[in-house]
Formats: sequence, C-alpha cells, structure tokens
Amino acid sequence: MGAATWQERLQSTLAADKMKPLMEAYYRAAGDGPIIPESVDYVQMEATEENPKFYYYAYMVFLPGRSTGIPVSVEDTAQGTRVEWRTFIECKDDLLAKFHEAPATGPSTFRALIRRGHHFDDDVPNQDRMRCLELTSPDAATTFKIWAPLDSPVYQRYFANGERTRWDVSSRMTLTLEWQKEESGVAWVRLRDVVAESWHPDLLPAGAAK
Repeated sequence: MGAATWQERLQSTLAADKMKPLMEAYYRAAGDGPIIPESVDYVQMEATEENPKFYYYAYMVFLPGRSTGIPVSVEDTAQGTRVEWRTFIECKDDLLAKFHEAPATGPSTFRALIRRGHHFDDDVPNQDRMRCLELTSPDAATTFKIWAPLDSPVYQRYFANGERTRWDVSSRMTLTLEWQKEESGVAWVRLRDVVAESWHPDLLPAGAAK
C-alpha cells in the first residue's frame, strides 16, 4: 500500500510478469503514489493447495471516503509474499459499477461472483432464448443482471450443465462483458466470454490478464 511508485509495487505483486503492462498503463492514467488506508482487517489464513507450507491470507482494506471494505488477497510464493493487485484495483475504482451505470461501446473484463438470476420485467428482448445471470463484485458493493444466449458457446460450456445450473451456487470467474443496444433504445449486458474460472492471475491466459 505504501509503495511510492508502481515499479516498487510490482515487486510485491502476484504474477508480476502478467501484471506489469497493466500496472504501467493503469498508473500512467490514474497517477502513481502510495495508497493510505484508514484500517486493515485480517479475515482469514489457509494453506494453499499447491504447497501446504505456503499460505493464502485474506484482508479487508478500508479507504478514506469509502463506505465498504475492499478485499485484498496475499499469497506466499517461492519468490516471497505477493499481493493480488488487479481485483483490489477493480474494487477500489468501482470499475464494475461504472461499467453497469454507463453503457460502453466495447467489451470489458472483470472479476465477479456469478450465479443464476431472476428477472421479472420484459424490458430485455428474447428472454425465452437467454439465461439471466446475476453478477456481484468482489467487494459485494455492486450487483446487477447480465444475459447469456442459451445457444452461445460460452453458456453451453460453463452454465448449461453441472452445479452452475443451481440457484444456490455462486462461482468466482473472470468474465468479459459487452453492452448490447436495441433499436428501441433498450440496453442490456451480454456475457461475451469466460476468461478463467478463477480470479487468480496465474490461471489467466497471458493476453487476457486484464
């Protein structure tokens, strides 16, 4: 948190090789410098699946002027303790909420919890040929509906069968979303792709670690 530059922060970042171009672009636009929290709460610690001698740590970071905490994941690695940077930034900057509030022209990638959703209005067209899904941001501050056509490859691969067809199952996934706008002016969000069935940067393709 207290790193003065992104280059210094990169040294403590999980999957640094993948995150480097993203961090460089992000801090060029957003500005660099330390992040000073009001408080940091310890949440849990558990052994990693890959190596029981290494641990995963979860914290909740509270920043000035923000009512909800931001989850931060810290992990032991062979190179030392590393922080999962991208999920923290998505929550700190409310990127999923901003995407939802302002229909965009291109696809965007986010980490979120996803589950089957209910939708009782008829504003979105062709609902009989689509599945409503509910997204929640990692900090639980943003929840909204997206749609996946039933015949789309992404729906058939990830949601047509198995435990994700159940109402009570939520999955951590890295998703690419895209706004669709009808001639009537109605806009809705389509699930374009599942980048990974995880938020962990090591499990993301190098070109998709957005």
